[in-house]
Amino acid sequence: MTDQGSQSREAYRAWGDAPGVKPRFGAVGRYGSVAVIERFWATLKGEGLRRIVLPLRSDAMCREVRLYVRWYNTERPHSSLRGATPHEAYFQIAAARDGPRFECRPKWPLGEEVTLRAEQGAAVQLAFSFLEGRRHLPVGELSRSA
Repeated sequence: MTDQGSQSREAYRAWGDAPGVKPRFGAVGRYGSVAVIERFWATLKGEGLRRIVLPLRSDAMCREVRLYVRWYNTERPHSSLRGATPHEAYFQIAAARDGPRFECRPKWPLGEEVTLRAEQGAAVQLAFSFLEGRRHLPVGELSRSA
């Protein structure tokens, strides 16, 4: 999706004619018509690309962008999706991966996606790993403490 700026002329339109590509254009002069994609670009830059030394080779740069997009879609909870990832929301799969989700906030409304409320004073453990060793792409896991 793009606005209809000068960069969206001949070369972009020719690229958009490739099989499997469907370019979409925002409404001219209509505020917010490309807001979702603009928000994604800001997030990609802020969370993904401004936290690393950018590779100079295009194949290495494409790999970094692919890793970020994979993390964004499969590991990063989104508040607009009630804590689910885009992958979970799109495929309508349960948000809990290997067990129930924990809700530790005493007054937070419980929905169907929360299957276990941590008892007051119950110990939970938060562990982090990183997607393919990228420190800016954390994968958190919450579990009961022994």
